[in-house]
Amino acid sequence: MKCNFILLSLLAVFWAGVAKAQSGAAPEPTPGETAPESAISTVDSSQTQKDEKKAVTAAETEGKRISNDAALDQDPESARRFVTPFERRGDAEVKTEEPLLRLYGSVRIHAIENGTEFSNDDQGSGFSVGDGGSRVGARLQRTLGEGTNFFGRVEGGFNILDVFSSNASSGEDNQGHALNPRLYYVGIDSPYVFASFGKNWSTYYKIAGMTDRFAVFGGNTAGAFNAGTDGGASGTGRADEVLQTRLYLDIFKGLRIKPFNLNLQYQRSQPIPQVADVNFGNQFGASAWFDTEAGWGFGVAYNLSRIEDRKAPEIVAAGLDGNDQALAASTRWSGDHWYASLVWSRQDNHAINDQNLYVDGNGVELYAQWEFRDRWWLVAGGNWFMADDRDPQAGLYEVDKKIIGLRRTIDSFNRMFYLEYQLNDGSSFAGERNANELTVGIRWDFGYGKHRPFEVLDPLLKKVEEL
Repeated sequence: MKCNFILLSLLAVFWAGVAKAQSGAAPEPTPGETAPESAISTVDSSQTQKDEKKAVTAAETEGKRISNDAALDQDPESARRFVTPFERRGDAEVKTEEPLLRLYGSVRIHAIENGTEFSNDDQGSGFSVGDGGSRVGARLQRTLGEGTNFFGRVEGGFNILDVFSSNASSGEDNQGHALNPRLYYVGIDSPYVFASFGKNWSTYYKIAGMTDRFAVFGGNTAGAFNAGTDGGASGTGRADEVLQTRLYLDIFKGLRIKPFNLNLQYQRSQPIPQVADVNFGNQFGASAWFDTEAGWGFGVAYNLSRIEDRKAPEIVAAGLDGNDQALAASTRWSGDHWYASLVWSRQDNHAINDQNLYVDGNGVELYAQWEFRDRWWLVAGGNWFMADDRDPQAGLYEVDKKIIGLRRTIDSFNRMFYLEYQLNDGSSFAGERNANELTVGIRWDFGYGKHRPFEVLDPLLKKVEEL
């Protein structure tokens, strides 16, 4: 049943996207063929070239809009490509057009029904209003020399209301602080080296995050935000105290795969989630995303966090019987008005059940979106996790969440109203089934592009840049 739902969802989105594209434009002729008469322009060649240029620009703009809708785009450094000492060909592609300092934020509020809400440590079910992962931050970029940039970022999450949703897709570990740290890192990007250090989006998230696009639900089973945390300690979400670098490779020309970044990271001695006073040893992560000339992409990621004393009482009590390992593979495909992505993950000593015990198993996440009318989007997908039958901590625990939603965008997905419904068919360790959930909300980003509420700082920033 689950496989059928995933397959039908992907086929439906693909068919709708193809039908939408075909209804809006005549098919392109194959090499050697002549364009149909209906497609022959009656204007002069100069005007035709101008129209073609406009069409290409419009297509690029639309493609960028679809791409920027991803939650993965919260990591602006992910698009940086450069040449390392191992590949001294071409020029470094670093962003030099950005201002010295860029302030931004996002207000996200939703009302949720039948979801578990908490306020002042009192839990219950019903209808509540809560925060959906609001945040505010600043990005710094400074050109140090030809092709070399220094960059940094700091971002904090805040709660507008006193009621929080435990189902927020941000993976937050809400602790009631006025401003919870989400990201803080510094780095350097040059033709021969890329390095960053701090709390940053992980190499694993660059792959597992392909399906982390729902407004509230989702992002539960790919292993990014594991064990009730934001994936910071394990290094799969917003990794804590992580050193990252990147190698630019162009080794698959014969397979029609574009040049790509091999992302690498290292951590050390981060606390093991749900285990008191015990830390990981060495921690490593690696990932790569491949774009093909055919227009679709795929990626792989692996993360390892070593557990050195596996016989410690705290380790055994938590159900850990080996190193924390997470492997993810994902694929995505998109058109002018649609997008579909799928992530599969294998997790050992990485995920926990509702009893806070570690379980081994496989996770799947699916996300699809289709703009069926201007600024109106249908979204669908789901999250599934099946624990290994041999795992004694699993019990009857299973994640089976199907999600469908509707969005009305104002400025892409940066400003929108949304509705999402989650059907929960999974079960707890004891076999209890969770309630279905309905949420409506608003996301309002500021500080991006033309939406700049900080113009008053422009004169000051210009003076700083002149120093």
